[in-house]
Amino acid sequence: MVAKQAKKVKNWSAPGLNELDGYWLKHLTSIHHCMATQFDEMLQNATSEEWLRAGRTYLIMKDPEKGTEPSNYRPITTQLHCLPTMFKLFTRTLANSVFNHLMENSLYPVEQKGN
Repeated sequence: MVAKQAKKVKNWSAPGLNELDGYWLKHLTSIHHCMATQFDEMLQNATSEEWLRAGRTYLIMKDPEKGTEPSNYRPITTQLHCLPTMFKLFTRTLANSVFNHLMENSLYPVEQKGN
């Protein structure tokens, strides 16, 4: 599952604080099994390392005339301080696993499938 999702990672998108580019996650296929093991361990223990989920997000006001209501802001994660590519791969793999489980067990609502 990790290998399949790693292929979808953008090669040179903003890597995050660990500066690991998607290119390396994609092409170092010998570590995909190790990453899958670590991802499973994180899920089993409900833990993750700080570096994996650290990022810097700024709130940008959408419309100054609407004032300081929380809904008038959108979160932006800066390119130099975005979530690590490894975290993106982890969440993509997890989301795909959940989606596959829902589909295989007919748990995905028909209304959500779209056209």
